[in-house]
Amino acid sequence: MRIVRFSVFLLLAAAAIPTSAWAQDRDRETTGLRVTVIGEGLRFRDGHDPWYAAGLRVGADPAFGTVSAEWRRSSRFGRWDDLVGLDAWFHASRHWYANARLELGPGADVHPGTDLLAEVFRPISGGWEPSIQLRLMRWPGTDVLLGGGAIGRYSGAWYLRAQAVVSRSRDGTGAAFVAAARRYLREPDRYVEGQAVAGREVIPTGPAGLLETSTTRAVALRVRWGVAGPWHVGVSVVSQDDRALGRREGLSAELSARL
Repeated sequence: MRIVRFSVFLLLAAAAIPTSAWAQDRDRETTGLRVTVIGEGLRFRDGHDPWYAAGLRVGADPAFGTVSAEWRRSSRFGRWDDLVGLDAWFHASRHWYANARLELGPGADVHPGTDLLAEVFRPISGGWEPSIQLRLMRWPGTDVLLGGGAIGRYSGAWYLRAQAVVSRSRDGTGAAFVAAARRYLREPDRYVEGQAVAGREVIPTGPAGLLETSTTRAVALRVRWGVAGPWHVGVSVVSQDDRALGRREGLSAELSARL
């Protein structure tokens, strides 16, 4: 199983929660080490400084599922910050599997000091796959708690998913809704996927955990394809608009290989 997320530049709830549970690459045995290099950029329409990020992810496939470690360096609000993370997928049986993720931002300036996520999936008959998720993000002096439920469905070469996410912080409560779809292109490592987000979410508006709950809308598109041998390229574009930060567009790219 290998799950792909959109750029981190989507909102806290809209990016990491809905897109952490993309359709599993089923019935495909994989071995070896996966190495991925990531680069991202986001441009604002109203004069905010651009956001940038670069990172490295290394993953493997142990007997229990998959595991990956990541380092990322980001620039937001005129500051640089680092993040390290560990992500694991547990294949308990054909009837359920789970994802656990821990990310640490030692500076707790741009990234949360601690970001914990857990999600459980329950495949059922007819290609349906419900899931539930809980996430806790902590900065010095403020926490964000997010919970969500989703329903996905496999249909031929398609994976379709709808999710509701509720967020709670000292600034208030929000609820966002996400519709997403992936279309596989001949093999699991090649696909096109997209998502649309609408609702109220917790949005980072400044460093060190400065947050605002705001109405937002976003759309994103991702394409991944093979270029030569074990090498694959992924490109994502996103457009987002909300009251807190205004209109912005982003682009992210990654180059990965199985060694």
